[in-house]
Amino acid sequence: MQRALVSLVVPLAMVGSVACEPSSLGRRRPTAELDAYCEITSTPGLVRFDGEVATICEAGSCMVARVSGSTLSPVSASGAAMGYGVSRGRTVILYDDGRLTILDGREETELAAWAADVSVEDDRDHLVFVGLRAEEPGLGEDTEDDETGTITPVPGETLVSSPSMGTRVVRLDLDTAELVELVDDPMAGTPIAIPGSDDVLYVGAPDGVAALMRVTAGSAPRQLTNVGVTDVGQEFVPVPLHEHAFAGRRLVFSVIDANVETSEIDGPRPGAIWAVDIETGDAELLGEGRFPSTSGDEVIAVVDDTPGGACATTYGTEGA
Repeated sequence: MQRALVSLVVPLAMVGSVACEPSSLGRRRPTAELDAYCEITSTPGLVRFDGEVATICEAGSCMVARVSGSTLSPVSASGAAMGYGVSRGRTVILYDDGRLTILDGREETELAAWAADVSVEDDRDHLVFVGLRAEEPGLGEDTEDDETGTITPVPGETLVSSPSMGTRVVRLDLDTAELVELVDDPMAGTPIAIPGSDDVLYVGAPDGVAALMRVTAGSAPRQLTNVGVTDVGQEFVPVPLHEHAFAGRRLVFSVIDANVETSEIDGPRPGAIWAVDIETGDAELLGEGRFPSTSGDEVIAVVDDTPGGACATTYGTEGA
């Protein structure tokens, strides 16, 4: 396990500066300088790595750790499910029971009694996530009571006590604790903040089929993909989950092949890389891969098509 943990410390940012040569497959294959990237993303148990925080899950237990140089420093208590690096060296931790906290040094503060599908905005000072639905405006009650399921003290607003009673997509300012509702939809999930914009993408199902949506606070959501699609057939465009990045105005994400048992492979399950234009909704299957990262209009992804094991490859995103 020690070898796998040490391999996590190479920053993903390095992948953007590597020279690549065209291959006979019509895509460019990185040089040996990306071997470390391949090692990181093929580490057994690696769930998420954003260059600062790694989440590793094995045998039903997850560990959240800060990464610095060649040192991996665990920061989470038992029950952690996912970790996120935010501004000023702080770490946001999502626990198995839905609690969302922020760790600043040794001080851990609860942000939400229940949350899901957390995403960090580009400024690293805001989060978007699925939170509990708001009830009718209150009269300024003390909303710090954990029994109410309240995310943070919000004058004049109370929340339902459990996710089974309704959820919504919200944006949270980590410094001011200001909470903004983006969409009140119990079917909404996987919110993703768009860099340089107040808009947020999320997965909804307005016609009963999962689709990528775009919304601005106070405005009606707009459906980007699977418009008019009524079943999961050939015209269905998959929707993102944890692994995503932006290349220009395209959202790039991986779709995991859930039909492959992890016991049959050494690294992560194989997957496919998709790109969706967040203005027009046009979608394209770029090719195989997992854990996409981007450099400008190029997409770096991990594939497992070499005798030596996992290898990174790049795809161009024309029109991004």
